[in-house]
Amino acid sequence: MPVGWQTVTDSGVVQLDQDTKCYQLVAKGSGTFSSTVPMAGGGGYATVVVTNVVAPLVAIGYGSGICAHAVRKIHVSGTTWTYYFSGVFGDSFDYYVFDHSTTLIETFGLAIYDSAGVLTYQSGGKPLRIVGMGPGTYTSGRTYAAVALEFRTKFEAVEDEDNPGDYFFSYTAYGPYQDANVFSNADIGVSGGTTTGAPSTWDNSASPFLVVDVTNF
Repeated sequence: MPVGWQTVTDSGVVQLDQDTKCYQLVAKGSGTFSSTVPMAGGGGYATVVVTNVVAPLVAIGYGSGICAHAVRKIHVSGTTWTYYFSGVFGDSFDYYVFDHSTTLIETFGLAIYDSAGVLTYQSGGKPLRIVGMGPGTYTSGRTYAAVALEFRTKFEAVEDEDNPGDYFFSYTAYGPYQDANVFSNADIGVSGGTTTGAPSTWDNSASPFLVVDVTNF
């Protein structure tokens, strides 16, 4: 940034720059994995629809509960994004939507705009606080949620000893698993069946995800 607003720490790290958009909380809500998904082995499935957004990130959390989820698909239509999540049937969850905040939340405080007049930061917003990536144990006493970055699966097959040439196969979906402040990768659901001939198999089960601190959000 040759001109404009920039805030730098005493160690030279840029904290705020008028040309860098900051992700802040723009919506939140709750849902339940209630509809069944055949590919998830009879597991649950839920949709989260967010409107008037640019490039949102949706974090799923369970407070002090235990649960897992995976993002299956994202559909974009203009400024409306629809997220399709898999999870354990009957489990409830909280969701937090972070995006480039383009509308003032408060009428006081600091607001920063770029040279085109687009809002890039406001002190009244709640920032996206990324505290880690992937499995780990995070500080206790805080509330966390996970942003699943990619849908990962594993496909396995074993030949039927009684019927050579026939194979039992299983298809497993993976995603972030949360137990309060402890995160790991876990299977979300399994489906399977039989087929003739050896199918191609793969193991792509390490699901990448961000861990976000949403305490008091």
